[in-house]
Amino acid sequence: MTDTAQNIIFSDEQKNKLINLLLSKIIIDFEGHKAELYFLRDVDKREVDFLVTVKGKPWFAVEAKLNNERLSPHLLYFKDRLNIPFCYQVVKTAGVDRLEKGVRIISAGKFLGGVVGRAILYSLHYEAA
Repeated sequence: MTDTAQNIIFSDEQKNKLINLLLSKIIIDFEGHKAELYFLRDVDKREVDFLVTVKGKPWFAVEAKLNNERLSPHLLYFKDRLNIPFCYQVVKTAGVDRLEKGVRIISAGKFLGGVVGRAILYSLHYEAA
């Protein structure tokens, strides 16, 4: 995967670390609640990293991107198709926070919140170097 803005190559392993980090935050935040977590993929191979449901109904979806801030067409497709009330495209790039077509494109540090999220992203940055 290449970030065209900075011409930096990130491995699938680095994206998986970001997804696992986001996933662990969601699991911590919903511990004790009846929430379920799904990976979305259809027959046309459109994918979204995860969907959280409560009582069997979609609550929010998250697509993780290392640096691609362009709105994911797959996330938008599933948002409309499944009537998902909240969708987030989480990017490693700092300082990102905007709403586009009902999808919040936000930096991972802000999504994760607090010092812990920033510290983990700091360590991921130096692994990529």
